[in-house]
Amino acid sequence: MKKRYTYLIATILPLVFTACNSSSNDTTDNLLTSGYPVVVERGPVYDCNVTDSEGKIAIQVGEHNNTYIFKKKPKFPIRAHGGWIDVDRDGNLTEKDYSLDINLSSYGDTLTPTTTFFAENNETDGEELLEELAKETNTTIEELLTVPSQGTKNSIIVLNAVYEKLIERKNDHSNAPLAIKAILERYQEILNNTNLDDNTSSLEMASSIEEETMLKLHGKGLIKKLDKDDIKKIKDKKPKKIKDDDEEESEYEEEDEEKEESEYEEEHEDEEEDNNSTTSNI
Repeated sequence: MKKRYTYLIATILPLVFTACNSSSNDTTDNLLTSGYPVVVERGPVYDCNVTDSEGKIAIQVGEHNNTYIFKKKPKFPIRAHGGWIDVDRDGNLTEKDYSLDINLSSYGDTLTPTTTFFAENNETDGEELLEELAKETNTTIEELLTVPSQGTKNSIIVLNAVYEKLIERKNDHSNAPLAIKAILERYQEILNNTNLDDNTSSLEMASSIEEETMLKLHGKGLIKKLDKDDIKKIKDKKPKKIKDDDEEESEYEEEDEEKEESEYEEEHEDEEEDNNSTTSNI
């Protein structure tokens, strides 16, 4: 399965370099050219915490870029949590946007709801499930694992069906694996209610279907839009970026990375305890 991810590097790297100019110092340039980029998307996800299984931290490229870069080769799986989803894709943190209130995970260079569905299973089972999902939805595994803004109509719909099921599971306080039958049923419902032309761009399709999905979940009370307090908290805790808005080099230092890794380890231990407690109560 890992080899299926390698082709994604070619599409991810341009996203990194468009956010940066050639005036960066050597440290920044080295990180951008020799680091390991990953993209977090359920709609662009900004200001989230991206770590590998050893606690290494990936740094967000820029304020309006949902690419994050590891200084050293990450050990899979990679996880992302926290941050916010820029639903209207205007780059501004507003009350129209939502928190990323589920954890995303991946064994590759993209973190999406669909990669999370795969990563929650062992590699063999995960690949078999994705093969079945691809067959039933007339897509390919590669299409399912790419980010929605570059996906096909069907792969985008699959991602939204998976996201809905992840949110429903979270609200049910369950750790049960997602049932592929339930994903396919929701996929068909979204497909039947989607009137977008097949010639519509991936970005436009992703934006439209995503907005409908978020409104549906919001209407059910399963997710909530950001309020002023949420926005203030996010702004107060914004992590440093490789490039700031004014294109000056970020002052992100190794000491910051070591501190964040230590905080990650403490938080991860708490998360494991919570998960064990939840499982014991089911």
